Amino acid sequence: MVEAGQLALSDLFGDVVRARDVVVRVRRVHLTSRADLGNARHELVLALEAYTSGLERLGRPVPYALRDELRLQRSLDDAP
Repeated sequence: MVEAGQLALSDLFGDVVRARDVVVRVRRVHLTSRADLGNARHELVLALEAYTSGLERLGRPVPYALRDELRLQRSLDDAP
């Protein structure tokens, strides 16, 4: 039996995976504007923040790699 919190957590992780894919696709396009890449990175930051919040809310540890990725993406995020 899957708990509601775990289901929501899997949805949040799905958002992270999709946001990562968008960043990769945008970076591969040679004619991508800086704004497009900035928007994709910002969406990834939001998805990572939501997922880490979900983990913390359920009392689960946030993996070091995820914390590092969030820190890196925040530093690259141009959004105010």
